[in-house]
Amino acid sequence: FFFFWFFWLFIFGFFLFPRPFFSFFSLVLAAAPARMRASVSAFLVENFIVPRRIVLAGLTLALVGQVVNALGLLAFARAIGVPLPFLSSVWIYGLVLVLSVIPVTVSGLGLREGAFLAAFAVAGFGSAEAIGVSVLIFAMQIIFALFGAAVALSGAWRKSERPPVSSEA
Repeated sequence: FFFFWFFWLFIFGFFLFPRPFFSFFSLVLAAAPARMRASVSAFLVENFIVPRRIVLAGLTLALVGQVVNALGLLAFARAIGVPLPFLSSVWIYGLVLVLSVIPVTVSGLGLREGAFLAAFAVAGFGSAEAIGVSVLIFAMQIIFALFGAAVALSGAWRKSERPPVSSEA
């Protein structure tokens, strides 16, 4: 739980206040060779300094997305009769999301269920409810992935036909 909040504080601080973070990293990089310092500094400046309004818009969209996911978890839990509070759904979904992206299994299978079992046990619910919600969440992800695949394969996402890129350059 601490890691989750530390991670988000780091992300918000890094993108909203880049100069103090670059100052800190410059102190860390001071011991590195000059060539390494130059390449790391150039990479950071080229890739991570963006206008604050763009960063705020991206973070706002990410936050809205996570709230929607937590509401989906809440809806699935209530659908199978689990009286899960909203704040519990927020931290449970965050924990499950972080653990399910560990590249150990295909699509996080097993990790997601284990995370739901542990989180629901902490929240005071049984294992049957945890597995039920986990299966519903996974089914929703599969349905959305199939919908996205159909849109991508149909080419409906393109605004106009683009000429093929030539490999001769």
